[in-house]
Amino acid sequence: MIHAAIETQERLRTSIILGNALVDMYGKCGMTLEAEQVFEKLPICDIVSWNALATGYALNACFEKVLICYKRMRYAGVSPDAIAFAYSLNACGSIGYMEKGRKIHAEIKREGILEYDILVGNALVFMYASCDCLLKALEVFSQLPSRNIAAYNAIISALLKRDFHQEALKFQSKLQEEGILPNSITFACCLKACGNVGYIDQGMELHAVSARFGYLENEMVLGSSLVEMYAKFGFFRNAEDIFSKLKERDLFLWNALLAGYANHECTEEAFDCFEQLGMEGILPDAVTFTCICKACANINNVRKCLFMHTEMERRGFLQKDIVLGNAVVDMYAKYGLMIKAHEVLKRLPFRNAVTWSALIAGYVKHEENAAALDCIKEMQLENVVPDSITIASSLKAYGSVVATLQGQAIHAEFERRCLLAKDTIIKTALVDMYAKCGHLRLSCDLFQELTNKDVVSWNSLMYGYLDHELWEAVLDCFPRMLLESTFPDAMSYSGGLKSCGATGFVAKGKEIHTRIVKQLLSEDLIVGKALLDMYVKNGLLREAQDVFNNTCAKGLALWNVLMSGYTQSGLTDKVFNIYNKMIEECGDPDPVTFVSVLNACSHTGLLDEASSYFCAMCKSYGYIPTAEHFTCMVDLLGRAGQLENAIVLMNGFPLHPDLAVSTTALSSCRKQGDLLLGKQVFEALSTDDFSMHICMYNLFIEAAR
Repeated sequence: MIHAAIETQERLRTSIILGNALVDMYGKCGMTLEAEQVFEKLPICDIVSWNALATGYALNACFEKVLICYKRMRYAGVSPDAIAFAYSLNACGSIGYMEKGRKIHAEIKREGILEYDILVGNALVFMYASCDCLLKALEVFSQLPSRNIAAYNAIISALLKRDFHQEALKFQSKLQEEGILPNSITFACCLKACGNVGYIDQGMELHAVSARFGYLENEMVLGSSLVEMYAKFGFFRNAEDIFSKLKERDLFLWNALLAGYANHECTEEAFDCFEQLGMEGILPDAVTFTCICKACANINNVRKCLFMHTEMERRGFLQKDIVLGNAVVDMYAKYGLMIKAHEVLKRLPFRNAVTWSALIAGYVKHEENAAALDCIKEMQLENVVPDSITIASSLKAYGSVVATLQGQAIHAEFERRCLLAKDTIIKTALVDMYAKCGHLRLSCDLFQELTNKDVVSWNSLMYGYLDHELWEAVLDCFPRMLLESTFPDAMSYSGGLKSCGATGFVAKGKEIHTRIVKQLLSEDLIVGKALLDMYVKNGLLREAQDVFNNTCAKGLALWNVLMSGYTQSGLTDKVFNIYNKMIEECGDPDPVTFVSVLNACSHTGLLDEASSYFCAMCKSYGYIPTAEHFTCMVDLLGRAGQLENAIVLMNGFPLHPDLAVSTTALSSCRKQGDLLLGKQVFEALSTDDFSMHICMYNLFIEAAR
């Protein structure tokens, strides 16, 4: 309306001030086309006119047009001022035009404009930092007489991009020393840095400081970073609380939460998250499926893995994204489907060291070490250069097959090239290999040679002791770690708690539990499972129940450990209650769940209930029964006097009946005094185990009475 009045009175021809104001108004209202139309009608365009047009373009992210505007202004003979230079440099940074930015920087010097003017200087820092020219950005930054928050944010973001997380946090401290107020972008970047380096306390402190500055959790930029950080730490109550407050939830946010669940083995929560994002109409990307692959690797459900793989193929992600391809190989490898993992690897258009490392690690994990070593040869034929992880997996393969000579050859080669002192990963893998081969002295010597003993190195030594059941040696590692200022992680505590469970050192276990709480690791699933297991093995069910109740994300593994504890203590009613609650809260049981349930039935002679659970496991859930399941059922049938049914079931075992199943069957025959059936069981055995002969001897004695 005002514009129309100005046009009617032909004021645009006579008043450049009015014209500039109109250009500025339309640009700031997002109406860049109208701003252009007014601009083109101006009889004279001064620097204010050009800056008004450039401002509109910049505010609406039309960065190419900002640079065209700058070029036209130059052709029109109008000299840019600090504002024009700043907008042009910011546009170059936003679209990555470093060469153009360098030329503008040179023009600034030629024009005699002070390049370290606060506006121009900060724009230069942003341009160089955004174009990944970190050294130049730092050089300009250091020479600025004064800096604003935009310059600091540019440097912090550039440092994060290069994974210089600790340096980024130092700049955050520096800006506060200079009295510059951080904004939501500053906090978001620094929270990301804390998440990446594991600074839990500092991250929570930054969260509190951001709240004091008035930045709300439901603001998208800050909220996303908070969700990502808390999810990385496994603090899902905090992450979910902030997530629920955000009005807009984009794919990045969903992926951050999903990655947290997957990394902390909260499998059911990961799949629920995946389903919810679909229900909100958000299409998953390659990152989403990479997280889901990690979650799939932690469940015992082949159908779900195959379904997710089919979805990735259908959407065309697998042929485009090497990270996702590697994740699929890793998923099948961890699951033990090595043929499938190898097939996926062969179909990938590109294979790198990470791809091969995933496959080799899978073979090592499932004790197919010869196949792992064949993969190394195949990888070399493809001219793929192994990285430290590949070599570390190779050394594990040599350790597992006790191929010390091959491992020593790699060791000698690294010594010859003088590379061992520089590569902690390889040296740590050698510690692991020699420990697995039983050369603990050599393993310890190599460990002592490490100049920087990180938590991974300590864990390799500890798990070497664990493999050889040197429980006290494991526990001795903790004070030594702390003396060297290395804080144990989830894996360290898990190993320590396993040792306490095996030795009955409850006091030491409780001491470790206290440290876990202080380090804010009590909600970690690996730690939670180890704590539960330690208390269960020592018969401390009240403490076990407390740990379970205080764990936010209760994975299936935690339910199984708690159930096994109550089963061992003969509290069968508790077992069935927990089973029903688990079905409600966690979803499908796995084969380990059914071991506890069938054992509970066996302890109380509940044959009908056990038969019902056994059928559900096989038919409803599609699981193949293991020796443990068969042992429970054979025991129950034997106790019920149904010896013939027990033998029929035993003979239906897909593999040859193992010692436990056969011993249970013979014990049942002895109790029932059925010598004939006992002889049939004994004669069907392919083992010369002495205990079986004792069982048979006892059966003959009982029959003779």
